[in-house]
Amino acid sequence: MDQKWCEETLRFLVSLESAHAALAEAMDAQRVAILAHEPDQLTRAIESTQASADQLHGLKHWRSRLLLAAGSPVPQSLKEALEKLPDVVRRRFDGPIAAAERQIHESRLSAWVVWILGNRGQAYCGEYLDLLAAGGKLDPGYSERPRPIGSGGLLLDASV
Repeated sequence: MDQKWCEETLRFLVSLESAHAALAEAMDAQRVAILAHEPDQLTRAIESTQASADQLHGLKHWRSRLLLAAGSPVPQSLKEALEKLPDVVRRRFDGPIAAAERQIHESRLSAWVVWILGNRGQAYCGEYLDLLAAGGKLDPGYSERPRPIGSGGLLLDASV
């Protein structure tokens, strides 16, 4: 591995951190849009998320090329490839690798939150549709014994 490979790997790590920062930002925008009930904002956030995902897909190919250029046997990770370098050279990568790992962790957390919101929303959608179909009355199948009328629950205008 030569100086050119090291410089390209540093550029890759900076690009990886940047792409994951953009992904986390887009995911956070999705969360905000979902909670604020802003469909237009959600659409823009989803488009940003897709653009970030496309960028990360391209980075995956860049990473593969870097690993292939690292020599034989082909390492499984950049960290493994960097272990072949002298300590003085390898230390240059400590900061960029730590920054990229932190940002990857942040984007994972943001994606997890959006997934939970979407999953829970989808779970409640079926129950809500059942309530609409039943004119705002709970289906007796939701409990062991039917609830008496006026026992609470969802306030719903059945004429809508």
